[in-house]
Amino acid sequence: MKSPCRYLLAISAMASVPTAAQQRPLSLDDLGELVAVRAPVLSPDGQRIVYSTSRPDFDANRTVTTVWQLDLSTRTAHPILTDRAGVRDVVWSGATTLAFAARPDSSSSSQVFVADVSSGRSRQVTTAPSGVRAFAIAPDGATVAYTTDDVPAERTGSERFNDSFEIGNDDFLTMAAPQPVHLWTQAVAGGAPRRLTSGPWSLATSLSTSPVQWLPDASALIVQQFASPHSGDTDKSRVIRVGIANGAVTPVTAERERASGPVVSPDGQWVAYQSPRDGGAANLRDLHLVATAGGAARNVSRALDRPVSADWLPGGEMLWSGNDGTRVSLWRARPDGHATRLSLGAVVAVSSPSIASDGSFVFLGAERGRPDEVYRWPTGAAAPERLTNHNDFLSTRATAQTVGIEWRTPDGFTTDGVVTYPSGFDKSRTYPLVLFIHGGPTAASNEAFSARVQLLAAEGWIVFQPNYRGSDNRGSAFQRAIADNPGPGIDRDVMSGIRALVRRGGVDTTRIGVSGWSFGGYVTAWLIGHHRHWKAALVGAGAMDLFDMYALTDLNVQIRHAITASPYVGKREAWFQQQSPLTYASQVRTPTLILHDVRDQRVTITQSFKLYHALKDNGVPVQFIAYPIAGHGPTDPVRSRDVHRRWLEWFRKEFGRAAEAGVSSGEEYHAK
Repeated sequence: MKSPCRYLLAISAMASVPTAAQQRPLSLDDLGELVAVRAPVLSPDGQRIVYSTSRPDFDANRTVTTVWQLDLSTRTAHPILTDRAGVRDVVWSGATTLAFAARPDSSSSSQVFVADVSSGRSRQVTTAPSGVRAFAIAPDGATVAYTTDDVPAERTGSERFNDSFEIGNDDFLTMAAPQPVHLWTQAVAGGAPRRLTSGPWSLATSLSTSPVQWLPDASALIVQQFASPHSGDTDKSRVIRVGIANGAVTPVTAERERASGPVVSPDGQWVAYQSPRDGGAANLRDLHLVATAGGAARNVSRALDRPVSADWLPGGEMLWSGNDGTRVSLWRARPDGHATRLSLGAVVAVSSPSIASDGSFVFLGAERGRPDEVYRWPTGAAAPERLTNHNDFLSTRATAQTVGIEWRTPDGFTTDGVVTYPSGFDKSRTYPLVLFIHGGPTAASNEAFSARVQLLAAEGWIVFQPNYRGSDNRGSAFQRAIADNPGPGIDRDVMSGIRALVRRGGVDTTRIGVSGWSFGGYVTAWLIGHHRHWKAALVGAGAMDLFDMYALTDLNVQIRHAITASPYVGKREAWFQQQSPLTYASQVRTPTLILHDVRDQRVTITQSFKLYHALKDNGVPVQFIAYPIAGHGPTDPVRSRDVHRRWLEWFRKEFGRAAEAGVSSGEEYHAK
């Protein structure tokens, strides 16, 4: 593996690029070369940037992380920290020091460290027994505020063998009562930590951790408070202010549900936060402003009708970012909500802005053929400039072409999706089509570089990523349309999208496959249960059974998108059954690959077992691969690569069988 500890020219002249005939498509062997670039943060003087990169080490099955400092005057970057275990959330804590969370040696719990930028020498600041979740450095750099789980009371005598606990709104894999998470402070110079808050409420659940925000005068902290630490209560949240002197808690938001992501203005007068429009759980999350002292809030992003997060610019304006059609856009917005979309050039998706006192800012930007890199938008500039080139090797690969398309659904919505054509695509020929359907469902596919999409297209297939109702990229009405009739409505969206794509030309309608993970698995299973023309399907951690989704998962009782009430109240059992793909599994005839983590809290593996037996009992070709790990999908390098490999091999095999059989079908895709 190549060492990441090298100096690089941040803005470099491109090396000579091979001709198209010399280039080859991306392959599984290239995954070890892909570098993930993480959130850039500007220094207090606006002259330097710190950011992180990670690269897979397949031999050790781990990810190697490096923290870099980039000097804007010379456009060069050099490593500060290399291969620190679990390093995350790197921020400036002074003119020459950084703070970050990482795992100390022989420990699995994160602690806060500070490091000298010049030497890279670091020192551990916190020693929280349960580890640190979130932290923030005080404006003067002298104090760190952090959140950590309470330590359960120790049981003595024979009771030390009694590990029974009471279940609340928890997932079925819960092995102990979740503990409340509270605020502490610690002087960076040393000394004993000081507890600020306590009680049965919490500053985190297994689903979400509150950000920690200091007021500029360091008199208080702004955080998101949850009613309990139980994951099913995550939507019962509000924004509060916690006094540093006495730990006094004062509500900032009037609503006590679904207020999240507070961000304090530079002058300390305002808090921007997200909350669903008109309190409806299925609605788009709008941006609201409220005084840090509390009071009436105002919705400032309703007119934009996009799910934006906010960062504050000097002078009271904001920088908004959010899903916007098949892109992730940036807007410059006034406090009254008037927003202007910024022209990003080749960048099609943005994240993680960091803003300097002069109004310049940096962010992560992705292009169609290039993963995230660090970009800078100088004050007064007309467009951003790219500062890093960690994935320049892709210039020697024949990357597939990605475009966004729109179409009308049968019930009057205009929706969109992303199409990726294989390198050398010729419209006069036809190519197999693979649907890769996003999860969420409150998410959206965009035109940014995707390794999985590129790998699928490298097989000579067209890849289609439809944004169905419930996606959060086309406004609140489109997002909430999933609530009443998710399965049939999404079916109409996707099938009309395929027909629109077929009309563009190049699709082999006798070889169309469908795949997705999580809610994308829900959509996949629904489609193969209602249409017979698919030649292959892959269901990854799919939500098959809405009863299990309500009762067993970490989301459980939360009201959200398709689940708007309990199935056990008001005779809703029939509706839950009608909207569960598992109900139609006996109608499936599509060869299907199922992938799932054994200890998945988000979508329980019970659902994949049910789908597996339903297909097997009906003689449908099916293979069920389980990963003996926790989580909603593999994240380690080796298992992640295995998911990619199985995805490719399954469609390769089934498309090959269809071609050998000379199957002629697909008439419905040509229908109007």
